[in-house]
Amino acid sequence: MLQHVKAGRLPFHTPGHKQGRGLSRRLAALLGRRALAIDLDPPVLAGPSREIPPDKARRQAEELAAALFGAERTFFLVNGTTLGLQASLLALCPPGQAVLLPRYVHRSVIGGLILSGARPVFLPVAYDEEWGLPLGVEPAVLEREGSRHPEARALLLTSPTYYGLTPDLQGAVGFCRARGIPLLVDEAHGAHLGFSPRLPQSALAAGADVVVQSAHKTLGVLTQASLLHVKRGRAAAAKIQEMVALLETSSPSPLLLASLDAACAELAERGKDLVERAVDLAWRARRALEGLPNLRCLGPEVVGKGGVAGFDPTRLVVSVRGLGLTGLQAGAWLAEHCGLQVEMADLENLVLVITAADDRRTVDRLVQGLRRLAEAFKEQKGTGGAHRKWVEPPSPVLAVTPREAALAPMRLLPLAEAAGRICGEVISVYPPGVPVLCPGEVISREMISYLLWAREQGLHLTGSAAGEAGTIICAELDMV
Repeated sequence: MLQHVKAGRLPFHTPGHKQGRGLSRRLAALLGRRALAIDLDPPVLAGPSREIPPDKARRQAEELAAALFGAERTFFLVNGTTLGLQASLLALCPPGQAVLLPRYVHRSVIGGLILSGARPVFLPVAYDEEWGLPLGVEPAVLEREGSRHPEARALLLTSPTYYGLTPDLQGAVGFCRARGIPLLVDEAHGAHLGFSPRLPQSALAAGADVVVQSAHKTLGVLTQASLLHVKRGRAAAAKIQEMVALLETSSPSPLLLASLDAACAELAERGKDLVERAVDLAWRARRALEGLPNLRCLGPEVVGKGGVAGFDPTRLVVSVRGLGLTGLQAGAWLAEHCGLQVEMADLENLVLVITAADDRRTVDRLVQGLRRLAEAFKEQKGTGGAHRKWVEPPSPVLAVTPREAALAPMRLLPLAEAAGRICGEVISVYPPGVPVLCPGEVISREMISYLLWAREQGLHLTGSAAGEAGTIICAELDMV
């Protein structure tokens, strides 16, 4: 794609910054002239003769990526995994049709349901009270709900979760094959899984039909760049391609596309070595954390509980409950006193990610920071968990599809006046962005209490309920 970029050629085309000359000097110095020189629109990359169209170069790179990951068709995405999930739901789940999915999907999935008009059937999820986190959908629960909803057109699972836990994907594949429906997997945090036998099985290796990966989360890829893989069915791939083109920007960033292509080339050359190094470093950190007082690290003992079939050791889930702190407080303390930024903090735990970009120095600094944390709060041990009013959020009732509610006339109401109304927006705990209330669901008094409690705990909520006024958008439909 970049071979027609000529040094010294005077640009009279977009983008307006013209290879960095029009950017602020500070930003240009930060990004570098060489990177800015290739931030060009696709027609320019093709060159005046257009002998190698950018679409052809992109397709060639995608074909190499498909061979690397074991897919029949791979799409490079510059609008993140959000676009991949929403394009897949648009392609495979017609309006009004049911989709089976767990409650802890990312909020972008709900956006896909709004776009497609599909009806969610939320699968009950097992929770671990000791750790205060969701586990998974147990196989028996999946079979039961599948029998109750034979009309379902697809199953969507998250693997791994934000906490590094994977479901029984092979069992899910068998479930879908028996019903003739596709398995979609949000593998946002698992682009690295297929490159080490010491990690859980990747969704593609298990036989999933459509897999979306946030390559930027665990690989050497720029933020916002993702991969969409299709395993089975040319017709499905063609439909998904149509939906990707519908949703994607018509001016994809060459920097993002190049980062995906370069990362795939790196994985093809030495992917196993890179990922194995990350696994080794993660176990080094785990062993060092074993001796720290009042801190615990989630480990392989979770496998077999609540539908969990595997766990990714490169995601360190550290419980700070024994220190008398919430994860939010511990994460803030590490940032202020140790210069460490965690991936996520909830009311119980810290989540930290080890990748091939780490080394012994960075891992040892992490361990030292957690050691300082344990020492600083050792006198508060035993007071954690006092905030546990809810182990898990309430389960709302769906009255209409997310699309019907999202497109209905809206009214902004105080939370206290919204009981019995139909929600018109997505309310999520973020990160990880898990929806606790979706468009089309009835707002119960219990849910109102939960949202007010969550705000008091310092959790960040997306949607109107996160505002100081404590309001919520309601769909102007008949009250339940």
